[in-house]
This record gives sequence, C-alpha cells and structure tokens, in this order.
Amino acid sequence: MPNQQQSRQQRLLNGLTIIYYYDQETGALFNELEYLGATVICHQDVQQVMNEIRAQKVDMVMFAEDVLADKAELLAAYSPT
Repeated sequence: MPNQQQSRQQRLLNGLTIIYYYDQETGALFNELEYLGATVICHQDVQQVMNEIRAQKVDMVMFAEDVLADKAELLAAYSPT
C-alpha cells in the first residue's frame, strides 16, 4: 500500500505549471512541488516572473517566505494584457 499511495502523491500536481518566485533560496517547497508532479519554473527577478506569465499558461505563482511584501503585492496585482 505505501508504494501506491506514494505514486498517487507524486502525480497530485501533474500537469500544473507553477512559477516559484524567491529572493535567496528556493527552499524545500520547490522540491515538494516537483515531487508532487508540478512543472516548477524558478525566478529571482520580478520582471522575469511577469515575462513568464505573459509568455505561457501558468496555473499558479507562489512566493517564497523571503520575498519582500512590496514585490509580492506587485505580482499579485499584475494582470498580463
């Protein structure tokens, strides 16, 4: 049973594309997202995140704990045209 449950967990986020925005280190969350099957694109620059959102379908943008509030607010308010 543990192998079947582990296999299901590894596919839980399969097919999702997540941008992970961080300042210093990607941390454990990045590893966990990949383990769960997500395609994770990491960026340390707010402009790169916005460019990525414009360039492709992104299901979610996640912020690391070390991201400053003003940069997180900027991205939260961003709407590509």
